[in-house]
Amino acid sequence: MNKFEVLPYASAALLPVIGAAIWNWVPARKQTRGSTFFGATVTAGFGESSAGVTILRQFRRRLWTWALAGTALCMVGIALVPRAWQPVYSDGPTPSSVICTGDCDGSRIEHREMAIQGYVVAAGTWAMLGAMVAFVLGNRRTRREAAAPAEPTVRIASLAVEDETESRWVGFVDWLAMLGPPAIPAATLIFLAIYRHQASPVLSRRFDVLSTFYGLVVGLCFGTANQWALRFRTRSSDWAPTAAASRKYRTYLGANLAFVFGFIVWQLCSMIVMGYSGTVPWLRPFRTPVHLLMLLELLLPVFAGAMWLWLKRHVATESSDPMADKYWKWGYIYFNPEDSALVVPLRAGVGFSHNFARASVWWVGGAVVAVTMAMLVGAFRL
Repeated sequence: MNKFEVLPYASAALLPVIGAAIWNWVPARKQTRGSTFFGATVTAGFGESSAGVTILRQFRRRLWTWALAGTALCMVGIALVPRAWQPVYSDGPTPSSVICTGDCDGSRIEHREMAIQGYVVAAGTWAMLGAMVAFVLGNRRTRREAAAPAEPTVRIASLAVEDETESRWVGFVDWLAMLGPPAIPAATLIFLAIYRHQASPVLSRRFDVLSTFYGLVVGLCFGTANQWALRFRTRSSDWAPTAAASRKYRTYLGANLAFVFGFIVWQLCSMIVMGYSGTVPWLRPFRTPVHLLMLLELLLPVFAGAMWLWLKRHVATESSDPMADKYWKWGYIYFNPEDSALVVPLRAGVGFSHNFARASVWWVGGAVVAVTMAMLVGAFRL
């Protein structure tokens, strides 16, 4: 195994481990805002009590068990991906002819790369889902064992503590997070339309278009719609004492998610477009080696982690959520029909929740589920 073949395994290991490391400290006292613990309202000092310490220890055990199990499964999956046959050329029956055996058109190499990328993305998704399940179980036990005080009626403090002035850079990041993720698949659809008469070099034209459309919907939902909601459909006072500081915090919070999904969409679209490099001459100089893609996958968690650390440093631990526990399903999902805001801060750690009492949130979520199912059905029918 050479150094480039190690990179997929490193990516599959780093994504769940870094995700688990971030979640590992989310419910800790330094990040629990006000009087909440695992998203539930508790009395002062519950986090340091024997019950609170036990709940936190159980959460971390579940978190790491799930993450390490996902890492192992994804590594096994990568190892089981069939290796691509290399082209082998031999002399034909006449001196002027050459016979090629093996992966002459590179299709098996493309299939292997796509399968490996899928396992790497699955490793990150596995870690995220496992962390959410562990958090929900921690919330349920906290609500059973903790004596909740009277619900606050006003917000004690805002989430971000730093005062800021208006910045053009923040505006640039805001619009980049809105427009960047869907722009990549939109350009890919234009490319496929221009070269619509060419057969797909890897799978099929239908699958290429379906995959790109899937990337477009993901970019619109996790980039444009999410960033727009954070920008225009929130209460500025929920995040910082001044409008400028609030906007900066919300911009970086949404951009972190948008850039992660934007990178995933870019990987998907680049593999589709570069599959045509054998028949589209101007694409050949832009072909990205697979080891460079894996290197970018290693840098992505570092970038996301650095931005998350900036957000963490600006959490005001004395802040508190004024909404009653009944509006927080499992301590993580906000559902309040009386609230006009589409996005509110999470009760614990760094993050936000959409208001799932709003129909627009369900429409956006439903679009992602629909295109994901169509993508899976299309893949199995090939």
